[in-house]
Amino acid sequence: MNHRMAMMAPAFVALLLAACSKDKADSGITSEPIGDAESDAPSDAAKPEACPAGLPGPKLVKLAAPDGTGYCMDQREVTAGEYVTFAKAMAGKTGGQIEACAWNTRYEPKLIPPHDGQMVGMDGYCMAEEYDPVKYPDRAVACVDWCDAAAYCAWAGKRLCGKVGGGTATLAGINDPAQSEWTNACTQGGKTKYPWGDSYAPGTCVDPVKIQQQGEAAKDVTGTASSACHGALEGFAEVYDLVGSVQEWTAECESPGQNCSVHGDGSMSSPEVPMSCNAGSTHVTSTYFERGFRCCADLVSGK
Repeated sequence: MNHRMAMMAPAFVALLLAACSKDKADSGITSEPIGDAESDAPSDAAKPEACPAGLPGPKLVKLAAPDGTGYCMDQREVTAGEYVTFAKAMAGKTGGQIEACAWNTRYEPKLIPPHDGQMVGMDGYCMAEEYDPVKYPDRAVACVDWCDAAAYCAWAGKRLCGKVGGGTATLAGINDPAQSEWTNACTQGGKTKYPWGDSYAPGTCVDPVKIQQQGEAAKDVTGTASSACHGALEGFAEVYDLVGSVQEWTAECESPGQNCSVHGDGSMSSPEVPMSCNAGSTHVTSTYFERGFRCCADLVSGK
């Protein structure tokens, strides 16, 4: 290249670049990036919320309350086998409970010796055959008091089901699906009387009819795939045995640890007591062979 052409080359390149820029401007194309690459990247807050995974006990299912609030509930009741794993892990240590549970110095149920008829019906005691996690590990745990249930859920990284939206739950809203996480689940957000509809069909859940038809094996709650005792709507269809089986403690109380609710009226042993989603309340020290629990949890950022 001679000296004259070398002098012209930079000028030619500049003219060419200017022409390209004009063509981009005329076509609407800009050299500036569209959006902020950093702000467009998905953040934890933008990820869908999900239930915690890998925690002890039943799988958690995501549910929605009538106001759209989301939370998680155990798919089924905690079993005797799962509960005894907790009791053994605690190795007799009962520290860390709320002040109202300071009286609770053991997590293992107090059992009446076989053939000791004098103690039958005593508050705080159960028959030995009513709590046998070795022989019946897949039955819903029973014979636990409120403080036992609360301690298990805390150990599992969960909590007792309570008020929709969190906060302190009282007894005032225990039968209101807009206030109670448990009642919301049992009524599919207040849309039905039972988890699946408005009519109860004997034998659908763990009730006297099912036990008569299938024997004691009907009390096992881990076989969810073959169970008809669940809801029909999204989320609710994955939660089992909210009616039938055992009644369930929740964290809805007059005050923390004082006179708390039990949900799921009915009895496995008496067909005269109809199954329902209704709740009542009782002393937290009370244990009963048809009273257990399941846990709830808050949603976490999806992974």
